[in-house]
Amino acid sequence: MKKLFLILLFVPLVSFGQEIKGKKEWLFVNAENGLNLRKLPSSSSVIIKKLNNNDKVEVVEKTNVQLTVKDYDSKGNFIRNITDFWVRIKFIDINNYAFDGYVFQGYLDSNASKMPSEHFIKEYIKNQIKKGGGGNGDGCFECMDDFLFQKA
Repeated sequence: MKKLFLILLFVPLVSFGQEIKGKKEWLFVNAENGLNLRKLPSSSSVIIKKLNNNDKVEVVEKTNVQLTVKDYDSKGNFIRNITDFWVRIKFIDINNYAFDGYVFQGYLDSNASKMPSEHFIKEYIKNQIKKGGGGNGDGCFECMDDFLFQKA
């Protein structure tokens, strides 16, 4: 009886929502100052990683845990309240490290900004320097525009 009681206490902690079956849902971070990826769907949970604006994530589970946040502009002026749910996502960074955790869905969008994020550009240049080259591997960073701004 004691084991059953412990299992029943643990199940609600593990099961926050429903996994998404079938078609993958890809969204982009839409937060100028980044978005915290957390271990659990709570603003007090441990931060695993800070995602950057325009990072592409895969939503793998939608939770029933709702949150309302106050949204401010870059000057600190209040814009609006955003109410949405926590979602579990998968994210692969520029170095191919995979992350799994929860983010507030209010800062995810189906459309990416037209410009690559500053973080992406810095990481791209850093990785090219490690490889010994620029945008096309020849050391020419002026050629990087061809890679970063190519039309899909």
